Order: sequence, then structure tokens, then C-alpha cells
Amino acid sequence: MWTAESPARLLGGRRRAPARHAADLGVRQYAILLALTVVLAAVVQYGLYLHGLYTVSDDESERTLLASHLTLTKAVTPFIWPPLPMIVTGLALRIHHNLITAPRALVGITGLLTLGATVTLARKLFDRRTVALVTAVLAAVIPQRLILSVVPLADIYSYLFVLLAAAFLIDWLRSNRPRALVYTSVALLLASTARFETWFFNLTLAAYVLYRFLLRHDLGVRLTATAVGLLGVFPVTWVVATYVHDGSLKALSLTSRQFAARHGHDVSIAVRTDVVYLFVHDSVFMPILLAGAVALLVLARRDRALMTWAALVFGPMLLLGASMLATFSVPMAAPFRVDGTWIILLIPFAAWALVGLAELIVGMSPSVVRFVGVAALVLVAIGPIAVRVKDVEASGIAQAGALGDKPLEKRLHGLLHSTNRQILLDSLDGLDYLNVLVASNTPGRFVLDVDADPTRVSIYSSARQYYVDHHDTNIVQTYLTDKFGLRSALNRRSLETANIGYILVDDARVAGILEKQPGVSRPQRLGRWTLFQVSA
Repeated sequence: MWTAESPARLLGGRRRAPARHAADLGVRQYAILLALTVVLAAVVQYGLYLHGLYTVSDDESERTLLASHLTLTKAVTPFIWPPLPMIVTGLALRIHHNLITAPRALVGITGLLTLGATVTLARKLFDRRTVALVTAVLAAVIPQRLILSVVPLADIYSYLFVLLAAAFLIDWLRSNRPRALVYTSVALLLASTARFETWFFNLTLAAYVLYRFLLRHDLGVRLTATAVGLLGVFPVTWVVATYVHDGSLKALSLTSRQFAARHGHDVSIAVRTDVVYLFVHDSVFMPILLAGAVALLVLARRDRALMTWAALVFGPMLLLGASMLATFSVPMAAPFRVDGTWIILLIPFAAWALVGLAELIVGMSPSVVRFVGVAALVLVAIGPIAVRVKDVEASGIAQAGALGDKPLEKRLHGLLHSTNRQILLDSLDGLDYLNVLVASNTPGRFVLDVDADPTRVSIYSSARQYYVDHHDTNIVQTYLTDKFGLRSALNRRSLETANIGYILVDDARVAGILEKQPGVSRPQRLGRWTLFQVSA
């Protein structure tokens, strides 16, 4: 374990920083500053929401719609995503049924817990309050944690449990306490129910535990069975259940089909969105992370337990990257989140390096050198992070669609309260219809032009070209074919049967066709969308 003077001593060679610079923060001072940092993080998260950051992809709305219809059967039925986020969000919606605010409040709280888990990891690694406080500051603003504490994706849940697992893991490797290994396994079990990518952590640790049991003979049968059982129970159960439910494992390869539908087998695109490439790119773009990577390498050479820890937590990234490239299973939605787990795991080491560099600078003279040096250090550390947050925020606000369109939301709410007729919603020209359903807060009052389950439609439409090319007639007819004639001649009988009173489209070409249809009122423009009224 590294003492309070370790950063300055290791970074500065034999020269030690003055004792007053290496002294750690007092308990009271640390508690106050840490509490202020957490409050600041909460304020920034809420500020981004107020500024209009509701989404960074289409997945958020789809996940919310799934959660809004949560039942015990749906909770245990295998799907394209692990169940924990849907279950948690569904339970939250039972308490506060608002499809916009409830999921975002939930990830906001989880984001703050993730901040706390990152600080816990820093304390386990270094046992120095100054490093833990700087870790908190960096974790509060790093985009992978900050943005995903505002938009309701699943990643923040997996981040939380992986970070807790990493903290328990270093404790086990240094103390060899069985309880710490069990806690690590439990945390990874929970992480595996949030994101499939975390299964590589389970696989890596299970292999290491078996190595210790079979070759080193320093783990007992009971502890080995407990750890391996916890690590494998959900992945194995989910794969088996998927095969039993669907008769195949195709549901687990959806990401590959989506990539193939959009990019074929373009290796260059796959490489640029692979987790390893993104990790290296982000680390170079944010130099403080690069300093953290160097610090980890330096420290691991002096600490065998830390070297093993690094292999067990960063090795899964290499396995995941190789798997993504081999199968073209590359997530295209908000790719900045793919490497988020390992970016956050690197933050305590970035904080350690930052503290060490600051101590070296503060030990210099004259005072002007100290002032300029510390200012430059803070600018280099925080500046690129702020730029990246701003870029992601701007991109998310730009694509929020109906979630940020107040005139549309107001008009929709007025319609839904003034009539009992349904609204026909265009879903064949993109996935923005998901945001409309969530923004209305009453998705049951809409009918899609394909007349199918909105969440299923989004799954298949995102890989439309794949199903067309493979002549999957059943999928194309069920989920990808207009049943109401929006693009030709309106099917009046279908409209009457479905009790359609209004039609909402966001494609200008479709709107132009509808304007010429008999029995349809003059259009009303609502931002990107066009609303038509259908005569009774």
C-alpha cells in the first residue's frame, strides 16, 4: 500500500517533497471537501438535465418503454439486454410514473453512488485522503460518469458494481481474506445483470480463482465453488434461458446484425469503435488519464498484488475488444460509453499522479513558478475533460428530438386529454418515434404505422437492411411494413378499426404525400414533426 509521501517520492526520484506538502488531509477537512464535491456533482448533473440533455441515443427511450410494462414474466424472460436496469426502472415507475423524470432521477442517484464507489476504490488502493479527494473531483466531471448519470442508459449500473468489485478485489489480493473475494464475486454478479460486457470480468476472475485452486493450491474447495458459482450463475443461466426461450442464441448477436446492416463488414469502422481503440483515444485526448496509465504501470512494478489486480480488471478490456472485432459486435449508439468502465477505473491513478506532480511543483521556487505550474497542471487535467463533456452534451441535445421539443409535448398532452382517438405515429423513418412515446407519458395512446410493439419495431428496424437482404419475410412483414398506407393511399378501414384521429410524421416526403390524401386536414408544424387530423 502506498503511503502519503509515495507520489512525490516516486515521481521525483530520490528528492522528497517537503513534509508539509506530503502531509495528508485531516479527517474533518477531507469530509467537508468530499461532501462539497458530491454536492457539486449533483448540481452539475441536474444542470445538464435542465439545459436539455435528455438523451444521447435512442436506447434510453426504448429501455424506459420496456420498464413501463414491467411484469414478473418480462423480468425473467431473456431479451437483448440484461434485466437489472429494466427491473429497477420499472419499480421506480411504480412509485413515480413519469417516463422522463423517474428514470433520470434513478440514474442520477446511481451516478452519485458510482462517484462514491470510485472514491472507495481510491482509498483501498492508496489509503490517502488527498488522492481520494482528487479522485472525487475527477470522477465528478469525467464524461463517462457524468453524462451517464443524466441520461438513463444501463451503463451507470454496471460501472457502480464493477468499481465496487475492483475495490473488494484489491482488498482480497492484499489481505487474502475470503470474505473480500466473496464480496468481489457478488458485485460482479450484479454487474453481469446490467451489461453483457461485464461478463468478461467474471470470466477472467473465475479463471484466476480456478488457477489458484488447481495449480497454486492456496484456495479451498468451498471458497472456490462459491466464487466461481457467483461469477457464472447469471451468464450461464441467461444463455441457457435464451436458447430455451428462442430456440437459438440469435438474440445475443443483435449488435452484430445491426453493424452488418449499416456497415457490412467494414473493419476500419469496427476498429475505430472498438473498446481498446476508444480507451487509447480517450486517454490521449485527456492527458491526465494518460498520466494515470503511466502511474499504474510504475506502481504495478513495485506491488505484485496491484499487478495482478491490473491484469484482472484491464485484461477483460482486451478480451472484449478482441471479441468485438471478431464478431463485429460493435455498439454504435453513444460509443463514448463503451470504454467507460476502464476510464473510471483509471481515475484513482490519474489522481495519484496529479497529487504527486502538484507536490513536486509546490516544492519549487520562486512562488511565481509554483503558481504558474499548479495553474497549468489544473488546466491540462480539467480542460480536455470539460471539452469532451461539452461535445457529448451538444450532441445529445441536438438529437433529443421530441424529448426536448416543448411545443410538441404540450400539443400532444392537449390532444391526449381532449379526445379518446388514437394517434398514428410514423416509425419507418427512424427511431425518434420512441422519444415521442416517452415525451407523451402515455405511450398506449399511439399506434405505429407498422402496427406492432414499439420496442420490437426498434430492434428490427435498426437492422432493417439485414432482414431485407436475408429475405426474412416474417420479420419484414410484421415489423417493417406500413399497415396504414402512409406512403401511398391511406387505408381508411385500418384507420377506422384502430380509431385513428391524428397522424404524426417527421419525414417531409411522407408529409407531402399525406397533404394530398382526402379526409386529412391541413398540417400543423410542430418542430421537426407534422401533425395531421383525420376526419371521422
